Amino acid sequence: MQSGAPQFSKFGKVLSTQGIEPKLAWGFVGVTFFMIGDGLELGFLPTLLDSVGFSGSQVGLLLTMYGVTVAIASWLAGALSAGWGPRRVMLAGFVIWFVLQVLFIALGVMQANFGLALLFYTARGAAYPLFQFGFLAWVTMATPEKTLGRAVGWFWFFSSMGLGVISAYWAGFAIPFLGQTGTIWTSLFFVSVGCALIYFLVRDVPGGDQQSTAEKMRQAAGAVTVAFTHPRVGVGGLVRMVNSVAVYSFGVFLPVYMTQDVGFKIEGWQFIWGTMQLSNIIGNVLCGYLGDKLGRVRVVRWLGCLGTAIGTLLIIYMSIWAGASYPLMIFAVVCYGFALAAFVPLSAIVPLLARENKAAAIAILNLGAGLAHVTGALIPTLFLDSVGVVGVIWIVASVYMVGFFLTYLLEPRRQRQGTPDDSETTYGDMLDETAVSPARAVGGSEQAGAGRADYGLVASEPTDTRERSD
Repeated sequence: MQSGAPQFSKFGKVLSTQGIEPKLAWGFVGVTFFMIGDGLELGFLPTLLDSVGFSGSQVGLLLTMYGVTVAIASWLAGALSAGWGPRRVMLAGFVIWFVLQVLFIALGVMQANFGLALLFYTARGAAYPLFQFGFLAWVTMATPEKTLGRAVGWFWFFSSMGLGVISAYWAGFAIPFLGQTGTIWTSLFFVSVGCALIYFLVRDVPGGDQQSTAEKMRQAAGAVTVAFTHPRVGVGGLVRMVNSVAVYSFGVFLPVYMTQDVGFKIEGWQFIWGTMQLSNIIGNVLCGYLGDKLGRVRVVRWLGCLGTAIGTLLIIYMSIWAGASYPLMIFAVVCYGFALAAFVPLSAIVPLLARENKAAAIAILNLGAGLAHVTGALIPTLFLDSVGVVGVIWIVASVYMVGFFLTYLLEPRRQRQGTPDDSETTYGDMLDETAVSPARAVGGSEQAGAGRADYGLVASEPTDTRERSD
């Protein structure tokens, strides 16, 4: 950013020991602050909208349309970052987010105007992918290829801590003092701090792509064809969508159910929600190792799909059997959050199903993650009134079981004798192979820096926290 930025901080020096560009150190902190602001409302937005008179179906529609915008923006944010530069894209994301959040709260929520709330919140869905994936592209441009996997891992750690954990704990602390409306206003402070840290303390990073924005957009749109030329990649995208479907379904109705029907206080539910996300982040690390040791598809199938199906049922039936018991509900959500992390090996499985086109295969994973926003919110929107909370939970659990059977289509085909099977390739090997030249994989240039930039455009999210896990 600015040429007068300070010398490397201690955190920057720590990053440098891991082979990560130390000039980006404050950027990781900035992304954390931004994602705190963006994720602050996730655990209580339905209760806030319910308090101003919006119906459950209206809340579901609002979150579904938001998910559509997020999916589109997530798909295109990388291409825009490569064409315009990450700094401009991130600044645009911040401005869009800030303006639309003010309009959403002031004219939509506080005036109880559903039409305006739907308009502004749907449009705001385009903002956070621009900021988040813009910095991810910046990280990939500045990081040596041999340490790119570590850098991306650091990115997702800080992003997820902000979006799912710290934001929930802050909301739980602030609501008793500020109320739900006052707490959601504090989101503007966090995103502003995040943008300021990056704008003033992160230096410009040379490199990037010489292709036009139009060319990048064409490549991003063309990457979807890999789902047809390699059908198992398309199946992987569907399983990635299944991964986060419950998180986004929960966001529509679970806060209202847990606070109004079960009896949890809203601040207590925020603590429970944040703890679920924390267990997911810890699980992300452990499940990566489990996948390499026990078999990646097995971990996704048995611990991921089956585990999350059981976890969703455990959450609802724990509330029925034990009522507003914080220890037992925390146990249930921790089980679910850890099982959710077992989908992490998908980031290694799917690219190996299209070895000659890995970057496009990872893009399918990103698309699946975005579509989870839509599918997850749509389920309670369509069925909550007719089948109730327990019925919706069983539908979500059934979706996970569909994913369970889909994983059998991800089993690697045996290679000719003497050629390694896909299952013998480690996650780290996959990252190294993909980082060599993903530009080639999507038809991009082989110029210096272009490959790394393209990798950032389609880097896979290990947990979807607007989820959450991914």
